[in-house]
Order: sequence, then structure tokens, then C-alpha cells
Amino acid sequence: MPTEQEQFWAGDFGNRYTERCSDVALIEAKQALFAQVFLRTGEIGSVIEFGANRGLNLQAICQLHPGMHLGAVEINDEAVRHLRLFGADEVFHLSMLDCAELTRPYDLAFTMGVLIHIAPDDLPKAYDALYRSSRRYILLAEY
Repeated sequence: MPTEQEQFWAGDFGNRYTERCSDVALIEAKQALFAQVFLRTGEIGSVIEFGANRGLNLQAICQLHPGMHLGAVEINDEAVRHLRLFGADEVFHLSMLDCAELTRPYDLAFTMGVLIHIAPDDLPKAYDALYRSSRRYILLAEY
């Protein structure tokens, strides 16, 4: 059964949030952040974002590294539609708390601004999903 937070983000509030987060000007700032991340990781070929929303982080990464394999985990229908339109290589329409469907590890697994919305009792499941999905690096960014 979905948690209260999962229902919240999968529903109307999540749809409105996806609409509010549509400013592509945000991509430039995200590129600066990921440029710094990739300076520290060196060459990587794949990333997966948990709670990707409409994919602005992945778009920033794609602009920095056009050939990178991009994966996304997202619970909200409307956000998943945007991810598929953008062209993420793999889009998993599910909660990060239920990631048994993930097919392979990625060089970098990350989440930004998502963990703060997960109940403390569910955080171990979220951390486990990140760990199992990462071949090498994990990035947690909360603000």
C-alpha cells in the first residue's frame, strides 16, 4: 500500500509541482552543479535520478554529456510523461521505495530534494534503492 507521501506526490499536488518546475532557465544552474560533480567523478557513462520529476537535472546532464545513458525513477504520471517526451533512456514509473523493477546498476545514482519528503521510517528503503542502483557513486543533494 502506498505511503501518505507517495499518494501526495503521485496525485494532484505532484501534478501542480511538475507544472511549477517547468522553467528551463533552471537547467543552467543545474549544469554548473553537475559540472562540479563530474570533475570529481571523472568519466561516467550512466546516471539514474530518483524523484526526477520532469527531468530538468537529467536535461542538464545531457547537455554536459550528450551520450550519457539516463535513467529516471518518478512516481507522478504527469512528470513521467515529460520524462518520456524529453527522451530519458529508461523511465521507471514507480516510487523509489519500490524499485525492484530496476534492470541494471548505473555509474551514478542520485536524488535531489526528495529525501526530505520521505518519512524517517522509510529512509532505509530509499537509501537501499540508491545503493543497489549504483555501480560506483551516490549523490544526495538536499536543500
